[in-house]
Amino acid sequence: MTWTVERRAVVGVVALAVALAVHRAVALSGIDVTVATDEIGYIANARHLAGGYPDVVMTGTFYSVGASLLLVPIAALTSSPTTLHVAGIMVNVALASLLVVALHQLLRRHLGAGPTAAFAGAAVAGTIPWITTNAATLWSETLLSLLVVVWLLAVGRLRPGHRWAPVGLALCSVGLYAVHARTIAMLGLAVALVAAATALGRVRPSAAGLAALVAVVGVATTRLLNRAIAEAVYLRGQDAAGEGTLGKLRWEDVGSYLDSLAGQSWGLLVSTFGLLVPGVWFLGRGAWQRRREVLARETGDADADADTSVGRFDPIVAGAALAVLAWFVAVSTAQIGTGIARLSRGVVDTSRGDLLVYTRYVEPIAVVVAAAGVAWVLDRQVRARERFAVAGATVALLGALTLWIRSAFPVEWFDSFFSPSNASVVYAWIRWVDSFSPARIALPVAVLAGLAMALPELGRRLALVAAVVVSLALTSTGVADHLRFFSDYGRTHRAVPMAINEAGVDEVGFLAPWDGSPFYTYQFWLTDASYVLVDEADLATGPELLIAPLEWPGAARQGAVRVTADPELGTALWRLPG
Repeated sequence: MTWTVERRAVVGVVALAVALAVHRAVALSGIDVTVATDEIGYIANARHLAGGYPDVVMTGTFYSVGASLLLVPIAALTSSPTTLHVAGIMVNVALASLLVVALHQLLRRHLGAGPTAAFAGAAVAGTIPWITTNAATLWSETLLSLLVVVWLLAVGRLRPGHRWAPVGLALCSVGLYAVHARTIAMLGLAVALVAAATALGRVRPSAAGLAALVAVVGVATTRLLNRAIAEAVYLRGQDAAGEGTLGKLRWEDVGSYLDSLAGQSWGLLVSTFGLLVPGVWFLGRGAWQRRREVLARETGDADADADTSVGRFDPIVAGAALAVLAWFVAVSTAQIGTGIARLSRGVVDTSRGDLLVYTRYVEPIAVVVAAAGVAWVLDRQVRARERFAVAGATVALLGALTLWIRSAFPVEWFDSFFSPSNASVVYAWIRWVDSFSPARIALPVAVLAGLAMALPELGRRLALVAAVVVSLALTSTGVADHLRFFSDYGRTHRAVPMAINEAGVDEVGFLAPWDGSPFYTYQFWLTDASYVLVDEADLATGPELLIAPLEWPGAARQGAVRVTADPELGTALWRLPG
């Protein structure tokens, strides 16, 4: 067997995926049994679908059913929340490792990367710390990241010779919509692409019609399932299933939206070592310059002696990736910008440092653009002048954004509460430099980005290797702090037996600061009674907690207990067994 460059690259990317899976499984298998508030929604959905276990009624944001479907088989096999949580994380580990393989295929088949560049792009982008951090949490980001890449692969198959490609794209689009409603634009874009491909004769009308049927049935089924779960699991019932709302955008808050855009862009550049800039340039330039080359290849007019070591560049895939990036950034800017505006107006009195550099909503597509950036870095056809220009633009943009966020936000916000889940790479950098200093974080990133783009080929390769090494080191820091952030709750709580209330329900108090997250955690974790969360200082005088029987929403005369501590902090419900 001849070990060609292509074969070595394929074997290498599979070996890397396996190695990452083993590493992540070992690193995450020993986590403490505590969960984030978001995880409660996904777990409650799965437990309800698997058999209707008595579960907490969510009072906040509705969590769509898509990611929960992966947990349903596990929930059907075990009633142990601990087993479900750990097994779900192992599913995330597998999905995160498959992302490396999917990125390699996307770069090689549709973005014109050679074997070495495709492997490097998958390796660098596939080891970005947020991938492992998201895998450590049972929410939708890990599945969403993989599905975004698979969706782009499906877009690339909308050409002659792939008869059922429209159906595959429809299935993938419905899957994305079921996982998170903010992907609704991708469903619309898929419809437009299939319609255009049909009009141009690239796909058969029968396949396009079947794809349309799949999309309609899939979306309808998702909405019906979401509403059924909303009635059973969420306090607000059908209102909880309102999908994709951005809230009310206010013209007077336009400055906050721009600040949000600057902060997110800064966070994404820091997280990807600046590779987003060459990634956007590579995709945009390629889509513009190579469209005629693609048409020539499809019509048989291409040069027979063309270099086949460079993969086929599909401008439609590149354009679709840029469109998805723009949409995700727009949605995230609107949502996070609204939060920043509320802080600025004093509507809420708790500062959130993670809102300044929020990256989580854009990460599923940013990893694709970063991988494309690596392909540009290793492209031998790029001239030195272009390299220096892109490197300079990257460093200049990072510097400008650093000055922007440092001047736009109050100093005290940088030292406020910071959830590592929402900007895990930035949080790891903060731990490294021992402060939330945008300049101290941006400087090493700018140096490494400039070297990776402007050096001769050997230097660029070494700089990319250095980026992977730094990413793995940041992953260790970021994941450890991410898990510690939640597990600290578990180490600071202890149960205190109290009394039997009028409904005959055991009451148990937890000694913990009241902030909502541990409250939801323990309501899920202890499944045989209702529970009251109290502060240790309140035990002497008696906590002012209301416990009263209540009818379950949507099910008359079915028992539940209402637990209220403070209207400002929210209300939670617990369904009684039986």
